[in-house]
Amino acid sequence: MHVRRYWQILALILALAAGWLYFSAPGFRVNNIDAYVWCDPLAPQIGTQVSLYSSPGERGEIVDQYVDSMLHDGEDRRSSTADRVRSTLDLRCQDARAGRQATFNGVLTISVLFVVWWRTRAVSAPPRKNLTSKER
Repeated sequence: MHVRRYWQILALILALAAGWLYFSAPGFRVNNIDAYVWCDPLAPQIGTQVSLYSSPGERGEIVDQYVDSMLHDGEDRRSSTADRVRSTLDLRCQDARAGRQATFNGVLTISVLFVVWWRTRAVSAPPRKNLTSKER
């Protein structure tokens, strides 16, 4: 009975860890605007529905602020430099998502291997002998 309880607790911990790893937004530090950029883990590109936030709670758009900080004096937001800056942000978000996905895959693989090892160990163990009152 106690073994079943441990399995339930372990399964709950693994599910919470996997959910946190998969659904928490990856991000990176941007020093020139003093913000931590959170990338939307489900959005494909900055130009479409990706959202960059200065913090996960604020939801304040900072892409234009970041682009402005990277432009030279008098340069327009629609310039090729601005496009390169947006592309760099997109690539950094993709890298952050890929790192988070790799961590998630590693945790999942280790969890499955642990469960398989635990189950095969339990199956291959010799059965316990029920002692009669005379044998005790």
